[in-house]
Amino acid sequence: MAEATRTPGELIFVNYRQNGRARDGLLRLPHAQVVEAVAERLRSHFGPDRVFLDTGIHTGEHYPDALREGLRNSALLVAVVHPGWARDLADRAGGLDWVRQEIRTALEEGKHVLPLLLDQAALPDPDALPDDLRPFAFKQARRIDFGHWERDVRLFVQEVEAHLSPVALPERVEPRVPAPRGPLGLVLAWLLGAVAPVATTTALVPDAGMRAAWLAALAITGVLLLLVPALITWLAYGARDFLDGLDHESALLPRDVKVDVITALVVAALAVFVLLSVPVLEPQQRMLLVAVAVVVLVVIALGVPWLRRFRTARQWPRPELEADPTTVREALHDVRRHLEAHGPFLNRLRRDQAHYALDQVEAAAARLRELADRDRATWLRAAPRLPVLAHALSFGATAGAAVAAAVVHRVSGGTHWSAPFWAVAGVVAATAGYGATAEAAYRFQRRRRDRVAAAAPAEVAALRQEVDESGIPRPAPINEDAAELRKAHPR
Repeated sequence: MAEATRTPGELIFVNYRQNGRARDGLLRLPHAQVVEAVAERLRSHFGPDRVFLDTGIHTGEHYPDALREGLRNSALLVAVVHPGWARDLADRAGGLDWVRQEIRTALEEGKHVLPLLLDQAALPDPDALPDDLRPFAFKQARRIDFGHWERDVRLFVQEVEAHLSPVALPERVEPRVPAPRGPLGLVLAWLLGAVAPVATTTALVPDAGMRAAWLAALAITGVLLLLVPALITWLAYGARDFLDGLDHESALLPRDVKVDVITALVVAALAVFVLLSVPVLEPQQRMLLVAVAVVVLVVIALGVPWLRRFRTARQWPRPELEADPTTVREALHDVRRHLEAHGPFLNRLRRDQAHYALDQVEAAAARLRELADRDRATWLRAAPRLPVLAHALSFGATAGAAVAAAVVHRVSGGTHWSAPFWAVAGVVAATAGYGATAEAAYRFQRRRRDRVAAAAPAEVAALRQEVDESGIPRPAPINEDAAELRKAHPR
C-alpha cells in the first residue's frame, strides 16, 4: 500500500466516493472496486510509492492528516466521477465532505485535476456545483466504460503521464575524447632513449671494443623488440574481423560473468607459474603449498561474490559513457537487456532510463566518429601516454645503440667496412618497426571506431522505436458493428 509521505511532489492522488447514503446508514458503492483496480494499474506503471489511495493509510494513522499530507505531496489529483456523483455531493452539502474538500484544495493550489468518468457518468453541470468547485466542471475528462476496460485504462494512464514531471535522472556528462598533445614528449622520449645506451655502456664497460659489442647487441635486441609488436599488431589487423566478432560477443556477456572469467584466468596463470617455477618439493613443503592453495581458494570464493555485487550495483544508466567501441556496444546491449527484463510494457521510469542510456550512446558514437576521422599524427599524439612514450623510448634506444656501436667501433680503431652498413641497417630496421607498429595500430583502431560509429545510429533508432512501442500500446480500433449490436441487444 502507498504511504502518505512518499515521493513529495510526485504522488498521484486518487479522489473518489467510497460510500453512498442509505436508509440504514452508509452503503459501499459498487464502483469502489473499479477504483482499486485503476489504482493498481497506476501502481504497476508508475511505481507502488507514487499512488495515494486512502485504503493505503495504515492502522492507527490520523486519517485527516494522512489525507492532507498525501494531497500536499501530490502532483496530480484524479477525481473519479461515478453515476450519481453530483447527487452524492449535494447530499453532503453543509457537512464535512472529503471528496469536495480534496478537489477544492487541489484547484486552489493549482494542481492538475483530471476527472475520470466511470460507466456512462458525465461531468456535472457548472450550475449544479458549489462556487468553489465550478472550475472542476470545465476540466478535460477521461472515461472508462464497460466493455472497453483495456483501451480506456491505457488512454487514461497515458493522460496521467502527460501531467507528471519527467523522471529525475542524473545529469548527463558528455563523453570526453583525448586531446592531442604536443610533440615535445615524443621527441624527449626518443632523445632519452638514444642517449641511454651510450651513457650506460660508457659507465659500465670501460673497454671500447667490448663497449661496441654491447651496443651492437643492444641494437639487435631493440630491433627484435620493435619488430615483435609490429608483427603482433599487423596480425591483429589481419584478424580484425575475427577480433571484432569476439569483441561483439564479449559485449553480450554480463559483467558478472566477465569478472568470474578474468578471476579464473588469473588464478589459472598463478597456478601454472607455481607449478613451473617450484622445484621438487619435500612433503612438508607440499603440505604448505596445499595450505596456501586452500587459503587462496577461500579468498577467491569470498571475493568473487563481492566483486559481483560491486559490479552489479553500479549505476545504470551511467551518467558518463566512454567513447570506446567496446563500451558503446556494452551500453547498447545493456538497453536490450533492460527491455528484455522489463518488457513487454515499460513504465515511465524504465522508458526514461532507456532513452537516457541511448542519448549517452549517441553522444559516445559521435565522439567515436571524431576519433575515427583523425589523421595519423593527431591519433598518435592523443594515444595513451605511457605506451606511446615507452615505444618512442625503445625506438630511440635502438637507433642510438646502432649508431653508437659504429662510432665506438671506429673510434676504438676498428676499420671493418660493414660497421656503417650495420648502423644504417639498425636505424632503418628500428624506424620500420616503429612505423609498422604505429600504422597497424592506427588502422586497427580507426576501423573499430569507424565500424561502431557507423552502426550505432541505426541500432539506437531501432531501440528507441522498441522503447516507445514498449510504452502504453495504442488501443485497438473499436468494431462499430459490434458496438451497435451490443447497444441493440444489451445483457
